[in-house]
Amino acid sequence: MAGITTLLLLASTLAVAIAQQPNNPAEWTTAPWSDCSATCGRGFQNRRVTCNYTQTHALAPDSLCVKKDTSKPPIVQVCYTVACPPTIYYVRGPCSRTCGGGVWIPSKRCRQTNRFGEIETVPEQVCAHINAPPLRTLETCGSVPCPASYRISAWSSCSSTCGEGRQTRRVRCTRVVRGRRFSAPQRLCRVKK
Repeated sequence: MAGITTLLLLASTLAVAIAQQPNNPAEWTTAPWSDCSATCGRGFQNRRVTCNYTQTHALAPDSLCVKKDTSKPPIVQVCYTVACPPTIYYVRGPCSRTCGGGVWIPSKRCRQTNRFGEIETVPEQVCAHINAPPLRTLETCGSVPCPASYRISAWSSCSSTCGEGRQTRRVRCTRVVRGRRFSAPQRLCRVKK
């Protein structure tokens, strides 16, 4: 066992001696690129880059490999795969009512991350085979109370089938609040009867 230890010590001393010689230059050594971090769209790859002596392949300081015409090779690079599968999402459309309480009308859209990692809106046919995700909740909008207005009923039947008769109708001042119609004071109705 002592012989192996002595042999290893001699090899190590020889490597140091060779490394310190001016005719043992150093150069960059690169490991293979890793797999792309993304299975679709844009991802990243990395690799190990070291400075090694050319004769012994022992590690050398980076300063020995950096020369005026070469810099350290990149350790990370962008990788592009294929476009990601399309997905469906919803955007807020118009409000169902401008006042009195309504809900935002959702509008379905189709998007896809291309091979360069950019999200693009694509034609709806691309998502035709996909079941749209359920809407979690409908957001309320148009919550300001509507201005009061007169609500006028249809005319009643004539009180007489011949000669002079009488018809009536009901006129009420009302206001819509949170989607429900309520009676309002006459002073709030601005339109003439």
